[in-house]
Formats: sequence, structure tokens, C-alpha cells
Amino acid sequence: MEFGCEAGLKPSELWGCTIPEIISMISGYQKRLYHEYSISRDIRYSIYCVVTDPNRRVEIYDWQPLEGDPSKEEREKIKVRQQLIEQEQFLNDVAYYKSQGIDVM
Repeated sequence: MEFGCEAGLKPSELWGCTIPEIISMISGYQKRLYHEYSISRDIRYSIYCVVTDPNRRVEIYDWQPLEGDPSKEEREKIKVRQQLIEQEQFLNDVAYYKSQGIDVM
């Protein structure tokens, strides 16, 4: 019965469901709550960024961490990977423009 209440079912609806269906409903409900909280965190963080000095600003993951947020090490790896992608794109652009006879820097 507790699972049915957590899934938002009425008692009459609960008895017509199988256990896997109830567990699936609970899982979906928890995902929806997580998503809604994540959106509200993003909005609150946007307001925080507007009123806070940019030099003293804290990253969103440190400001209000959520379960599933990347760790500091993962964020550093992502930043390094993004920098490598940007550098590669820049070199590809320079090579393209030079092949077209356009002087770049």
C-alpha cells in the first residue's frame, strides 16, 4: 500500500497494478521530482549569478550539489576535453582558410 501511495495511486487503482508497474511509476515520479528540482536549482543559480560578484562566484555543482552531479575530477576532465576540441577546431579552421588562400593572423 505504501508503494501505491508513493506512486500517487488510489487504493482502487493500486489493486489493478502489478508490482513492476508500481515500481515503474515510483521510478518515473522520482525522476520527475529530480528534474523539477534541477530546473528550480538552475533558476536559483541564475539569480545568484546576477547578484554575486563574478570573481567570487561558486560553481553550481558546489553551490547546491545534486546526486548525479559530476565530481571535481570529472569536471576538470570535461574542461580539458573541451579545450582540446576547441583547439582542434581552430586548427582545422586555420587550415581550411589557408587552403582557400585567405591569410589568417
